Amino acid sequence: MWKSLLSCYLACFLLLCQVVQAQEEGQQQPTTLKGGILKPSDTCRTTVSQNARVKMHFIARAWDTEAPFENTYSDNKPLSFKLGRDKLMDGLEKGIQGMCEGEIRRLLVPADMAFGEMGLPGKIPPNSAVVYDVEMLQVDTPLTNPWFWTGLAVIAAIYVFVSRMASQVDNAKAERFLKKQQEEQTSSSSSLSNAKTNESCK
Repeated sequence: MWKSLLSCYLACFLLLCQVVQAQEEGQQQPTTLKGGILKPSDTCRTTVSQNARVKMHFIARAWDTEAPFENTYSDNKPLSFKLGRDKLMDGLEKGIQGMCEGEIRRLLVPADMAFGEMGLPGKIPPNSAVVYDVEMLQVDTPLTNPWFWTGLAVIAAIYVFVSRMASQVDNAKAERFLKKQQEEQTSSSSSLSNAKTNESCK
């Protein structure tokens, strides 16, 4: 557990350093995905990983602008999706990897990982980077999902049941085989005894 927390904090520290470096470079648009922690999580019990189902708030704006083009706080409708299944902007999906539940992170997404050459008409200029301030509200991974453990328990119970049934069938077959062998031996012994009796009578 401590190794996971240490790795999480180290990754976040490196991302924060990248943000500071970007700010020191005269506010030039990033050409690679960068990010840093605005507010760390209090506990960091679960982190975002592939196949996780997440719920998050975010404020998104174009590079060098302050007015957001999207704000989930304004209508109180956080974004919910499952990584690896639902379609999401490449920079946003990669940028939230490793985020802790309760963490707030700023992502500097380059144009090629955002809206690219087309931009977003009326909101994002062509070839423009975007900035996302993301608050991770909830992270559900397969290991934290109760249905995962319920399904695992059901599969284990079925396996035990089938194994016992197979064992009982094998035991029954073995008993029938031994019984048949005993009957054949008895029949053979009886035939041999009768043959001897007939010989003695002659």
